[in-house]
Amino acid sequence: MAKLTRVRGFAFNDVAVDNLKFDLLNNIYLIDVVRNATPVKTRFDFIVPKRHGSQTFDNRYEDNFIDVIVGIYDINIETRRTRQRAFLKSFIGITSKLIFMDEPTLFYNAEVIDAIEVSEGELFTEITIHFKASFCKYELLGDLNDTITDNLFTVTDNLTVLTNSLEWPAISSQTAKAISNNGNFEANPIIEIYANTACTSVIIDNGINSFTLSNLIAGETVYIDTEKMIVYTVVDNSKVSAITRFTGQFLSIPVGDSTITIEGTSFNVNVSVDFRNTYIV
Repeated sequence: MAKLTRVRGFAFNDVAVDNLKFDLLNNIYLIDVVRNATPVKTRFDFIVPKRHGSQTFDNRYEDNFIDVIVGIYDINIETRRTRQRAFLKSFIGITSKLIFMDEPTLFYNAEVIDAIEVSEGELFTEITIHFKASFCKYELLGDLNDTITDNLFTVTDNLTVLTNSLEWPAISSQTAKAISNNGNFEANPIIEIYANTACTSVIIDNGINSFTLSNLIAGETVYIDTEKMIVYTVVDNSKVSAITRFTGQFLSIPVGDSTITIEGTSFNVNVSVDFRNTYIV
């Protein structure tokens, strides 16, 4: 068996493995984690006719690919296989938060891809789980999805949760608001605009990009999800697209301190901005 990793443990979906919680009934341990320090950035080199060298374009980060190696201990191989099946059933076909216990307030959005590999020894079965994960790590928000239930050890761990949630009520004239992203990569917020009255237009600008939302109905809430690039309202518990009333660019929150300007024509709105601090390293 390999030496246990200093990462200590991980959690995914409703399963947690913690090397400090030795449990004689389960004997499941995190052996190793294989991952890059940063994601791969795409790069395209184009040869320009009648010019020396080439022109380079790099415009996005690729998803992370993370291998998690777990060991199951038991003298009886049939017992190990039973535990293996019970352990892996919560990984198949699931997209969830992947959290490593050396950084318990950060998570990847992840899913299992490819085959889960198995190597059986005399005392240990080693399982290699291949995750396709988000290119960055996000900081946990304080909601029910951030509470990890450790079914293997029947313990519920309430991890430290952090959030950026800003609310600005009753804006009816040009207003500038300060905003701060404490991560090390731009964050993609969810912006909620509630119309206190009928509004001809609302313009939100962060000094880099801006968008205009038109023809809001009094009492209506419009959601702008900048990560998924969708604009919608909620009617009878269902999302209804409002993209035809949206023009401009989806905003991101740059690293550090910045300013958002809210203005418009014949408007009175409440604005809220929610985002996670985002880490590329």
